[in-house]
Amino acid sequence: MRNIIYLLLALIVGVVIFFALKKNSSEKKEDNTASDYQKIETVKKALDELSGTSAIKTVGSDQGQWYIFDMRLIDEKTEAFYVQLKSKLGKDFNSKLSNGDYLFIGVFPLRGSYRIYAGDPADSNSMLYPDWTYTKLEKK
Repeated sequence: MRNIIYLLLALIVGVVIFFALKKNSSEKKEDNTASDYQKIETVKKALDELSGTSAIKTVGSDQGQWYIFDMRLIDEKTEAFYVQLKSKLGKDFNSKLSNGDYLFIGVFPLRGSYRIYAGDPADSNSMLYPDWTYTKLEKK
């Protein structure tokens, strides 16, 4: 009888610990997702501001094509567009999402338009803006 009571007590403690860890894990996941949305919105806002300026014309030599750019390499670029983008994003901007994908931007200087991607920009399921086709994160 005593062994059954100890077994039930251990089972109850195990269940409580399991649900406490599960709740903590889901809260952490929600925090990471909110951080991802914030990063995407920060990039979108900065690109909205820059796409209407003459700085976008400093991207590439052929103004009539898309230029895809890895946000991790922004420090290596010296064109006015990238310098201004870096200043709008801040020195410590991290383009890595919580799932490990990195942000990429596509710029079409002639029209002053842009796109935002996560992961592989060549993949049709990686666009975040203007059409959300990214499958690893739900559209907000």
